[in-house]
Amino acid sequence: MDCFTTPQQLIEKSNMYHLNVEQNIARFFPCKTSWRKKLNSIEHFHSSLFPSGGLHFGGKISIERFLEAMQSTLQDFDFLFCRFYMEQDDLYAGYSGGTDERSNSFVQLEIDERDETINTAALTFILPDKIDERMRTGIVDHLEGLPIGTFKLTSLKDGFAIGYYLNHAFFDQSSIVYFFKYLSHIYSHGNNRISLKKPMLVDIESLKAKQSPVFKDLTDLRLYGESIGLRSNKTDDFKVLSAPYTRITADLQFSVNKINHLKGLSDQFISTNDIIHATLLKIYSLNPELLLDKTLCFTFPCNMRKRCGLGAEVMGNVVSICRMLLNTEYIKNATILELAKFNRQYVSDISIEKFKENLTWYRHIQKINETALDYLPSTFNLLHCGATNWSTFSYDNIIFNECTPLALKTPCFASLGISIISFDNASGKRILNASICVPSNCFGSLVELGRNTELFLCKERS
Repeated sequence: MDCFTTPQQLIEKSNMYHLNVEQNIARFFPCKTSWRKKLNSIEHFHSSLFPSGGLHFGGKISIERFLEAMQSTLQDFDFLFCRFYMEQDDLYAGYSGGTDERSNSFVQLEIDERDETINTAALTFILPDKIDERMRTGIVDHLEGLPIGTFKLTSLKDGFAIGYYLNHAFFDQSSIVYFFKYLSHIYSHGNNRISLKKPMLVDIESLKAKQSPVFKDLTDLRLYGESIGLRSNKTDDFKVLSAPYTRITADLQFSVNKINHLKGLSDQFISTNDIIHATLLKIYSLNPELLLDKTLCFTFPCNMRKRCGLGAEVMGNVVSICRMLLNTEYIKNATILELAKFNRQYVSDISIEKFKENLTWYRHIQKINETALDYLPSTFNLLHCGATNWSTFSYDNIIFNECTPLALKTPCFASLGISIISFDNASGKRILNASICVPSNCFGSLVELGRNTELFLCKERS
């Protein structure tokens, strides 16, 4: 790799990062003396999650320029230098200045080279490897000493990849994309020519509702949480509906052409995401255990920045959970177009005021010491599923010189009833994909549904 030819020159260019040639690790340090923040209730709830992912690019990357761009970028995203710690029962994120190897206020970048291609380099190959094992699970119940994020740059046969773990306290998917957009702009144009707004960490908890909901007790609080799509794992009905049975994880590859054709048939606006959600609902309805008189709860996140008058530079969890309730008989009988319109109506009805009301729930569960782990999916539930679309953000604006992302690799949470929609490439064209978990006895029906609708191809995950 080019960065290892003259490592001393790289180190001399800045005392704000250290390059360990033998271990293939760069560590970046803050310019400021210190920074700290007591996490608010929304940040506290989401801090239990460490989303991971990877972006694949064609072309070449200069590791020297990447290191310089990373150093500049991190000074504007300086909360990434933080570590989590407890103080008087409150959770904080903070750092103290220091630019030597004894300081723990650093962001780590691993540098690797693999004999893989873009299409064969799986997520496990490109994710950071030299990390605290707690981060690897994606869900953490003890944060003391953990960093906000860590990265890995991998050179491939036909391109390069950037893998990451970024804590959800300060990063939703929009924030993650903005970070990489910022990094790529500095890499391509230099620090003095960047036109993007500097990131701003906002306190979403400060958005107060005109009339906040009032909770009589824990049961009332849990019922409200369920109404916004955050269901407690401790409730008896959740346990009953989570009965084990043999399942198969299937990888879906959606036909963008067929999706666009369906959109053209609609007499009202529907999005690609609406059709994908509708397709997932039809697939879940194939489950023979799903009785016709039951109600299926389908949840998905909605980026609230535009609705709140905020720009993409706003960091944090500016996300509302959208919860749709559908009768299973209706799902089975409805067309995919009808289900897509149903989804669109729910999205259209999301309001700023309702979002503010929902934020109240986070404050109350923290007050009574309920943990986020009690409200995060822990097993597959017949009547509670969802999706999150990571492909809708402006990835084409992440440009390292002329290299834009060819693929977005994501972890698989299909076994928990969650489908992550991402993108890949085939013959130079972008394709959308997702994974879903189905009973083994209806995999044949899934294949048939894909064949009949021409909306997707599927294969069993090995």
